[in-house]
Amino acid sequence: MEIKSQIIAIRKNADYTQQKLADELLVSRQTISNWENGRSYPDLESLIIISEKFNLTLDELIKGDIKMVNKLDSFIKFGRKAKLIIVCVAMIFISIFTYSMI
Repeated sequence: MEIKSQIIAIRKNADYTQQKLADELLVSRQTISNWENGRSYPDLESLIIISEKFNLTLDELIKGDIKMVNKLDSFIKFGRKAKLIIVCVAMIFISIFTYSMI
C-alpha cells in the first residue's frame, strides 16, 4: 500500500481530521493533504512520529510504497557521501595547516 493510502487509513481509523493530524505532527493541514494526494512525501521525522503515535513499525508504514523507499534510500546514501566529503575536506585543511606550521 502506498504511503498516501496508509496515512489516510491511519488518520481515519484514529478518527482524526487532517487538521488534528497536522497539529500532532507540527505541520500544516495542507502538508497532510499533499501527503494524502501523493504530491509530496512525509520527511523521516514525521514518519517516525506517525509510527510511534499509531504503534506501527516504519516497515509497516512505508514498505509498500516503492517510491518512498527509494527516496529514503537515496537520502541515506547522500548523507553517507556528504559525511565522507566533509571528513576528506577536513583532513586536507588539517594537513595544509600542519604543513604551514612547519
